Amino acid sequence: DVCSSDLHGAIRPRKYSARRLDPARVLHRSRSEIQRVMWQWHTTSKSRPQQSCNLLFPLAYQPEESTSPRAGEFVDQELAVDAIRTALPPTWTLRVREHPHQFQRHRPRASGYYKHFYRRSGVELVPLTESPLESLRSADAVAAVGGSLSIAAWKAAKPLLLLGHTLLKVAPGVRHVSEAEMIQPRLQELLAAPQTEFTQASRVLFEIGRAH
Repeated sequence: DVCSSDLHGAIRPRKYSARRLDPARVLHRSRSEIQRVMWQWHTTSKSRPQQSCNLLFPLAYQPEESTSPRAGEFVDQELAVDAIRTALPPTWTLRVREHPHQFQRHRPRASGYYKHFYRRSGVELVPLTESPLESLRSADAVAAVGGSLSIAAWKAAKPLLLLGHTLLKVAPGVRHVSEAEMIQPRLQELLAAPQTEFTQASRVLFEIGRAH
């Protein structure tokens, strides 16, 4: 089973500084950039293996409280992507999903931002036409700093690695990390856990709702 492959690689502590977002960048240039990067994925040999499992990482909208201050060092989401990709088995693909509000609120990311993901082996960018529900349904596990998709993943009994400081970090079945070097052991623990743990955890919300 490729989804139960051993994790590999130790996380070396790395210091990242938060990059300034440039609100002056023209919105359509950011959309064009993400489309160019996706075209590069589809025209090179970096496509996902047919038997690959995938972990979904939805980028948080920035600037916002969900990443600054709640995400701590993961305010630099490239750090999170690098650390998670290093910790994942080679048979897994890390899918990075852009937040739609990053375009809708005219806050495009810095030039070259998406190329960082393209350069990493085993990382792909989710198509802009793919809905959040489609991304979640196809995911074998989810990692996030917070947001609605992390809640949806927990409700759907998906293995969830939470990098941000939200109330969900104490929910049953969730693995929480606050530093990059914690990702490898927590992810290993998460992927080795039986599916029944997440199914039972998701029933907590159902029972709470029924009680009220």
